[in-house]
Amino acid sequence: MLFDSSIIPPEQCQPIESFQTLKSLVSHTQGNLGKTWLLSGYYPEGSEPKNLAKEIFKIIRCDLTTPQGLSWEWDQHSTGDFLGGKFYWIRSLYPTKDSLTERAFLIILYPETQLDKKIPHPETQLDEEFQQVAGNFNQYWLELFGYQNKIFWAQEQALSLKRELETGFLKIRNILAEIKLLANHKNKNEDGQIQQVEDIEVENVIAIKEIKAIIKNSAGTIADYAINLSYLKIQLTTIETQLQNHRLLIDHIETQGQPFGKTNLDGIREFNKVVENRHIKQVEQDYASLRPGLEALENLLHPIQSLVDLEEGERDRRLENWIAVIGIGMGTASIAASAIANFVEKIRQPQTIETIPPSKSPTPSTPQTLPLSPWSNFWFAFLISIAIGSAFSLLTLISLPIVRSWSSLGKKLQPSKKSNIQK
Repeated sequence: MLFDSSIIPPEQCQPIESFQTLKSLVSHTQGNLGKTWLLSGYYPEGSEPKNLAKEIFKIIRCDLTTPQGLSWEWDQHSTGDFLGGKFYWIRSLYPTKDSLTERAFLIILYPETQLDKKIPHPETQLDEEFQQVAGNFNQYWLELFGYQNKIFWAQEQALSLKRELETGFLKIRNILAEIKLLANHKNKNEDGQIQQVEDIEVENVIAIKEIKAIIKNSAGTIADYAINLSYLKIQLTTIETQLQNHRLLIDHIETQGQPFGKTNLDGIREFNKVVENRHIKQVEQDYASLRPGLEALENLLHPIQSLVDLEEGERDRRLENWIAVIGIGMGTASIAASAIANFVEKIRQPQTIETIPPSKSPTPSTPQTLPLSPWSNFWFAFLISIAIGSAFSLLTLISLPIVRSWSSLGKKLQPSKKSNIQK
């Protein structure tokens, strides 16, 4: 409660213009969710409380600059009975300088005959002043207004989110159109018929990359749309929860007030019907109409993601193949080099040459063996090991696809064998 005041002494009559003075005292006080004015007083016996309530409303809404708006707000009021008096509930419909917080007005007028009336408490049977009895309900009114203002606030948030989502929906529609145009341009069969995005094959790498680039550039728009859509759902849940609390508290106030005087709060219950039949359905319709935009994008992203996964899987398999080929080649070459090193001299035949002596020398010519160069042995073993490693690498490169196809075929046949055994 931001403001609570009363006239002292209560027997002294005050002009209704005093409400304007009281309002000026809180002109700079703002609430977190909104303000609801609770104005109460007495009306003379024989007078019409409705006319007095209308004059009070004109004074408390003196900052409303449109007389037509003031008249229309009053025409939308709801009325009922509370503790033997009459209440008038009016919702603020036109903007004012305090439009962000001033939301509703509840004017309660009691008969002047109840001013000195003492009412026995239904539980203690002790007599209580009527003013004390009416004041005891302020805590209930305060809680009820809290529920109302939460509903008002959630409605405003839902309306703001709807505007943002409508803008985001147009952007998403443009994204879908751009992707569809790109897919239709890149994906045509031999007959010239346009394929859908779901039919994009792995070989259309360029198209997939371009679509991924579009989605990446639009990631912020897509994320904002998804977040705002979830917030819209949250606001809908907030309205439904607060409306249920509002409904239960009205029943409680009515039950507590009936022992002290005629109490019928159907006029405030009309607010429940308006929220349920108009505002909740409106938010539900907004959510239902804006949700397909995100669903369409999700349905588009799933096949594209599948194609990207296939492309990445194929790239990973190619990398694995090359690692296997290079690894087997290097391993084989290393083993071959180690094995050949011990037999290089036996494998290689050393060169022999004959030395021719001078013509006059009595010594005959004898053959001589030339020693093998260590570097020539090294290069011989190295080249042989490289050749063997390359041969095994080539064999691995040819056999890997065959082995993988056999493996995948075996996995496909395995379930069928199990099912036959179960049968």
